[in-house]
Amino acid sequence: MKAFTENGMQIELCDHAELNRGGEGRILLLSELPGMVAKVYFDRQQAITPQQLSALSVLNDTVFVKPKELLYDKPGGTVVGFTMPLLPAGFEPLNAFFSEPYCRKNGVTYARKLHIAAQIAQAMDHAHNHGLVIGDLSALNILVNQQGEVKLIDVDSYETSAKPHSGILLNEIRDYYYGGGVSRQTDYFALAVLIFQLLTYAHPYKGTHPKFTTLKDRMIQQLPLFAPDKQLVLPKCYQPLTDKSLQKQFEAIFMYAARTPLQLHNLAQSTTQPNFQKLPPVLVPPSALKIQTILQPAGNEFIEDIFCLPNRLLVTTNTRFIVYDMSRKGIAVLQAHYPRHIARRLFAGNHNLVAEQHNRLHLLTPGLNLHPVSNITLQEGCRFVQYNNMLSVVEDSMLKTIWLDSANNGCLQTLQTPVFGPGITVANGAMWQNTGGKLFVFYPSGQFLSAAGCNYALHNLYLQHNIGMMLLKSDNANGETTLQTAYFGIHNLQVHPLQTLPQQNGIVKKFALRQTGNNHGIIFEPADNQLLIRRTEDGAVLQQTDCPCLTDHDELYLTNAGLVCLAASGQLYLLNLNS
Repeated sequence: MKAFTENGMQIELCDHAELNRGGEGRILLLSELPGMVAKVYFDRQQAITPQQLSALSVLNDTVFVKPKELLYDKPGGTVVGFTMPLLPAGFEPLNAFFSEPYCRKNGVTYARKLHIAAQIAQAMDHAHNHGLVIGDLSALNILVNQQGEVKLIDVDSYETSAKPHSGILLNEIRDYYYGGGVSRQTDYFALAVLIFQLLTYAHPYKGTHPKFTTLKDRMIQQLPLFAPDKQLVLPKCYQPLTDKSLQKQFEAIFMYAARTPLQLHNLAQSTTQPNFQKLPPVLVPPSALKIQTILQPAGNEFIEDIFCLPNRLLVTTNTRFIVYDMSRKGIAVLQAHYPRHIARRLFAGNHNLVAEQHNRLHLLTPGLNLHPVSNITLQEGCRFVQYNNMLSVVEDSMLKTIWLDSANNGCLQTLQTPVFGPGITVANGAMWQNTGGKLFVFYPSGQFLSAAGCNYALHNLYLQHNIGMMLLKSDNANGETTLQTAYFGIHNLQVHPLQTLPQQNGIVKKFALRQTGNNHGIIFEPADNQLLIRRTEDGAVLQQTDCPCLTDHDELYLTNAGLVCLAASGQLYLLNLNS
């Protein structure tokens, strides 16, 4: 498909260059304009107008990823889309920072989160000062990198003098107390919701109440988490604020319906980051679960990541790599540990350990010897996803599949497949791709990597073998939009939803999976104070086991030794159900 800029320059809109898509259109990389992408609308009636483009031009382009030039189907013809800058790598949706494990693994301090919050507030003020209303100020439309730099996207939807807002926004930030519309005041409310989640790990109206069961009900009744209502059951992830000044502002907004901008000046000096390392040990009734501590980091050490195979556990901390033998039920045996400086990353196969350093792979032997893998070089900035003992490496133009246990004469078995790498999303230990107007989810099929078609607009997913959990936008019967999580299975090269889950605050849980044959299996899901056991056929809950040590934010992995639990507190446990 061809398109033309306002000055008549011809642009090729190629299906294979698709980076992403949403409800209004898709994002394509432009070869003719390096560093730029195009948003192409599905419905040209929704396309941005020259007047809207002009109204948005006042926004600061260091923060707002705003439209640059209109694109036409022919010179002087109908608008089909617009160009805008390509975001550099490393930006993630703000809702990733609503997870305590994510913040701990990535060293996101409380001070950095306050810096992020201040930038979002300043961006909102900047838009308001120029007569604009953001409207859908959701965590999906705010992107943040590890340095705390903030970018706002979906800018073409902002309300200006040239265009009213569509009214489409997520329920999580919709101001139901004042009717659910869009205004400067509802931007203040949405900002408060986001910053509360960022600092406390919980939506202000999350939790459960026997009478007011939905976020909408709780907003209307002004019953936030900190309300003095004994019937409120708080989520375990919630960490109350220690800054009294900020807490009073949230009380005014969420309990007394004030709609004024948050004052975030000088908070970093008066608020300290909670210490997650010194949690008291949890006592669990022996009749429910047998729990053993595998690793409790001390001092400044913290767990960055873990990877499990049936007989092996690899733990990556900020100071070392630790390998455990998990072949015997109920026992995690320390096998080896290596200083972190030997490699940027370490990958574990069933037999081999493979280190990555300076874009080269090395076989690691017990004597701490690194033997270069001679047949593989890696592109700087490549991304990794491991499925069992199979490592996938995403580069700009190549997908490399590497079998970690197939080594011969200093070489590893590898398969190279040409791909459009920028169109592949790697997140949460999974990857998916938009290409040719379709979305595909990669998954392990035997000893090879396959791609399953998906008819849903994914925002995030987690995958174990052919079972996963996805995060997507969903419209209810009232036309309201919310974030929804659902289990799915992959059968016949197609993604099939199994069961829609209760509102999860944007969390894609890291569950464990035991396969039982014939595409059947058992899901072990972490929940607040419970271990949920589901069947994979339809996601139905088969058993609920009380487990006070578990939270929604914990991660579970299955080994022959039992369930490995990486707790939100940063500790590592081995769980086994007592028979």
